Amino acid sequence: MAKPISKTFEKLLDLRKPKYINGRWRKPVVSARDLAEARKSLIAMGEEVPSKPLRDRGNDRPFKLSKWERNKESREDRIAENMKRMPEIIAEYRNKMAELRKKTRKVKTDEEKYRIATGRAKPDLEYAKNKKK
Repeated sequence: MAKPISKTFEKLLDLRKPKYINGRWRKPVVSARDLAEARKSLIAMGEEVPSKPLRDRGNDRPFKLSKWERNKESREDRIAENMKRMPEIIAEYRNKMAELRKKTRKVKTDEEKYRIATGRAKPDLEYAKNKKK
């Protein structure tokens, strides 16, 4: 079982930690060197002080993480919402593209249609009639 830490040493440990105040990190009030000296003096006075106090990991500043890791949750939520709307988005896109194609579609003449269907030019019937006569 761990020995209880004296109240004065507990206060010193708290002063050793940096504080987040008004959106900024403040430096610790007590340096590591001052803490070591205070620890030695408390031991000399006969108070219970652990040899190496464990760090309180719960109050430390969290890791920054990469940008994609920080934004992962919001990105997944946005993707889920967009996937629910996907049929609507696809329908809008198809309608928009159909209207665009109607506007830009070139009307083909009878000669062009014949050439596409047969692979050769449409014969000039007027010229053929006049040539036979």
